[in-house]
Order: sequence, then C-alpha cells, then structure tokens
Amino acid sequence: MLQVKGFHMLMRMAWRNIWRNPRRSLITLCAMTFSLTLMIVATNMVEGMNRQMVGYAADRSLGHVQAHAMGYYKDRGLYDTLPLSILARFNETEFRATPRAYAFGLASLGEQSAGVLIRGIDPQQEREVTDLWKHMLQGRYLLPGEAKAVILGRKIAKTLNARPGSEIALITQAVDGSLGNDLYQVVGVLKTLDEKTDRSTVIMSLGDFSELLVLPGRIHEVAVRTPNAMDVDRYKPRVLSLLEGTGCEVRTWKEIAPALKDALAMNEAWTTIMLVIVFSIGSLGILNTMLMAVFERMYELGLMLAVGLKPVRLVRMILMETLMLAGISEVLGLGLGLLWSWRLVVKGWDLTG
Repeated sequence: MLQVKGFHMLMRMAWRNIWRNPRRSLITLCAMTFSLTLMIVATNMVEGMNRQMVGYAADRSLGHVQAHAMGYYKDRGLYDTLPLSILARFNETEFRATPRAYAFGLASLGEQSAGVLIRGIDPQQEREVTDLWKHMLQGRYLLPGEAKAVILGRKIAKTLNARPGSEIALITQAVDGSLGNDLYQVVGVLKTLDEKTDRSTVIMSLGDFSELLVLPGRIHEVAVRTPNAMDVDRYKPRVLSLLEGTGCEVRTWKEIAPALKDALAMNEAWTTIMLVIVFSIGSLGILNTMLMAVFERMYELGLMLAVGLKPVRLVRMILMETLMLAGISEVLGLGLGLLWSWRLVVKGWDLTG
C-alpha cells in the first residue's frame, strides 16, 4: 500500500515538475509531436509510392509472376513454347493466370511501316491479371472473341499515323516457315505504359495470333496474379509446385524488373535514414529539456535527498517526467499522423505542380 502511495506521489511530483516551465515543455511537446507526425506521414507516403511503382509495373503489364519454357526468357525463341492447357493448373487456386504469346514482325499503314512486337493475349483472362484495359488513350479494349482487331502502343500508333478505325497490315515469320500476313483493324491506342509497349507493341487476341503464326494451342508465357504483389516471394514456391514437372522457369516481378527492386530498396534505405534522424532529433529535444530541468532544480533535488528521498526514487521521478512528455507527444503525434495519412489515402496529394 505504501509503495502504491509512493508511486502516486512521484507521479504527481513529476507532472507538476513538467509544467513548472510550461513554455519549454510546450515547445518540446510540439517538436516531438511534429517529428512523430512527419515520420508517420513520410513512412506511409514512401510505402504508398512503393506500392504504386509496383502497381505500374506488375499490375499494368508484367503480372506478379511469370512462367516460361526453359530457356525462353534468355533468347525469346519463337519455338520455346508451353501448352495452353497448362493454365488449368491454376484453376481453383488463389491465383489468376493469363496466357501470352510473342513474335516480332512488321506493321505497315499506307507508306509508313515499323518493326513491332506482336503480343497475343486472352482479353478476358488478361483483365483478371493486369489492368491494361483501364489505360486506353483512344478507342477501346479488345472484346472477348473479337477477330482481326488490334491495340497499338502510343508511339507506334503515332509512327504509323494510325488511330481507331485504321487498318494495318502485319507481316511475320510463321512457325511452319511460311510468311504470316493479314490485315487488322485498330480498335484502340494505349496510354503511355513503358518504353517497349509504347514504341513497338501490337496487341491482338490469342486466336488471331495462333492463326497468324500457325501456333495453335501453344503460348510463350503465363502471367500470374498473386494476392499481394509486395509479398510475391512468399507465393513463388506455390507457383513452382503448381507447375512441377512442366519444365517451366518461374520469375517474380523482382527478377524480371531488377531496376524496380533496387529503387524500392533505395526508398527503404532512405526512409530508415530519415527515421533515425527524426528519432535522434526528438531524443535530443527530450534530453535537452530534462537536462535543463535538472540543472534548474539542483538545490531542490539536493534538499529532497537530504530529507531522506532515496536516489533510486529521485531517478524514477525524473524518468517519469521524461516518459510523460514522450507519452503525450506519442498520443498527439500518432493521432495527427494517422489523420493526415487517412486524408492522403482518401484525397491523395496532387504533386503535378
């Protein structure tokens, strides 16, 4: 009982001592609160930017995980294919998968021509893995089952002077050695996604691709969407187990886009450095406040020791003052930081200016 009363007495004394110099205590509280608020908001902004960067790469085009025939990723060989039936392995799993096929060719419209990368996709399944369909600059996305229709990257459309409704000719080397060529109607032009897509990509349905390349039932790539792109390394073993025995190579977006992975690592390192600096400034602020408070009360503290206060209890009282300042700042900083972060989540921050 006496210990409880003694603790309460120390608490009252510590609280009283904090407000003996209210100006200094308020300045310290404001500085620590602002530091914590800034730290929370900055950390959330960096995390949001990281997720947005991954979204731009993985959710728009790459997918979270990609599977290819052994050796295809290195040489992009036309004959290094997988059976289309391999997608059945992802049925009734937590993953969504879409088939893709690639070939190089020549596109022409009138007197304009350019080398292109032809990409065959399943329009419906692609919507479940990427949000490519949301990024149309002109026209519309491919419809399921639509034939003789293509989507162009922004720069290749400008090079060919093509727009929705234009008819382009595609020429390529088919798998059987023949010359694949046909006419296709442009139904859409993509917004800027990445340099390769913008400059050279022509997207068509997988059915049209198979007919043009004489490649029925074969694909070059399976793009997989996992429940969480940021935690993709945890899902890679599961994808490998689903594709066991097929001879596939499996890569995550981190392996496909190492520059993006390095950029995220740099952001995390910068955030850590910033947090250390902010914590150091906050700690020095508390240290300075408590040091000044102790120096101003040297005679008072000496008198308390002289009348029988144990040094341990004196140290406890000073620590309580420190913890009270830190606790108040933590509550205020946490509340303001979460409120500001919530506004950024709901409203965002327009940095276009």
